[in-house]
Amino acid sequence: MRRVVIALAFLTAGCATSSAAPETSPSTSDSSTTSMSTTTTPPPTSSSTTTTSSGATTSSTTTTTTLPDPEPTPVEFAISQQFLLRAADLMTGRAHGIEVAISRNGTVISEFALGNDRSGNPLADDALFRIASVSKVLTATVVLQLVQEGALDLDESLASAWGAPLVTVDPRVQQITVRQLLGHTSGLGLLRDTFFKNGVSDWHDAAAVAIGSVLEHDPGTFYHYSNANFVVLGALVERLTGQTLPQVVRDRVLTPLGITSARMATTTALTDPSGPSYLVDANRRYIEALGPAGAWEMSAGDAARVLAALQPDRPMPLLSNDSIRAMRTTNILVDDEPNWTYGLGLMVFPTWLGHTGTIEDARAFALALPNGYTVSVLCASTKVPSGEDLIEAFEPELLALAALTSTR
Repeated sequence: MRRVVIALAFLTAGCATSSAAPETSPSTSDSSTTSMSTTTTPPPTSSSTTTTSSGATTSSTTTTTTLPDPEPTPVEFAISQQFLLRAADLMTGRAHGIEVAISRNGTVISEFALGNDRSGNPLADDALFRIASVSKVLTATVVLQLVQEGALDLDESLASAWGAPLVTVDPRVQQITVRQLLGHTSGLGLLRDTFFKNGVSDWHDAAAVAIGSVLEHDPGTFYHYSNANFVVLGALVERLTGQTLPQVVRDRVLTPLGITSARMATTTALTDPSGPSYLVDANRRYIEALGPAGAWEMSAGDAARVLAALQPDRPMPLLSNDSIRAMRTTNILVDDEPNWTYGLGLMVFPTWLGHTGTIEDARAFALALPNGYTVSVLCASTKVPSGEDLIEAFEPELLALAALTSTR
């Protein structure tokens, strides 16, 4: 195992301190001084604070990055340094915590974090960050596993799959299919008050509200991204398995990948000092309301591992190749997004696929590249507008990684 020490100095003055709007879609830096050095003999991780002549606060942080076997090639290492520099740039006034991981064929070859945890210590490389709507990938995976096992059918109606009478006011809700829920073509509305204005106490109540709502469109006729689809899917998974959704995800997705620390979070998360500090408006409960649609937190390395395990012909796949192809099949109804379309729980971009996340102070993406690499960037920021904007910030580095000779 190779350990590389990366020393960074960056200004912390002007870090994000405001709240962003709630998530609506899977969706100028201050002056800074940045320096970087590498060595194969790591000193202890440390941090210090000094004051410049202008009065700005400068934080010097030494981040120890573990690079597991197989070691990165020189080209991979050079690209990982570019990811690091880009992350450091975001830390100058636009973010107060960021974590990046790069995986090759399911093995993380680079992982680092910048910023401090809630106790004021440097973030660990595998600190837990909110992944927001990247959570939908976990829910979609267990739904498709149940389809593979014959417990569900993609084109089965919700009324049939539910196995008990549904309490609805709109009879069209009864005919929504599993495929339509996974692809956001069910006709369910955004239900913004439900998710982001304390309309419910938890996601089970949100699912009941969704099932009891009036559809905005006939099922299967219009694409409309909505968290409502995935809280309904989460409730359906619990009915079919007799287990809580977190336990189902752990048993079927996380444990097979060796992921032990991921969990569903709460909005305030005051009991965990090891992650980044999220700026949250008072008395909000959107994480509890989102549940299967956006409540998970995990490390960037683990998010990259999940995406890697959803690629065809993996040694230990989470899904069959047929299910993976179904996940990646783009929806012809998606005509209002300029840079991507949607499959079954996956966003499909021209060069990569995966998912983004945007909730108040959390920005995230986890992407699979066609040559066997996966990349996850998790960020605590209100000054990066969305998860899609986070992709745009790292696009040069993503394209450089995507241009490497295939490792598959």
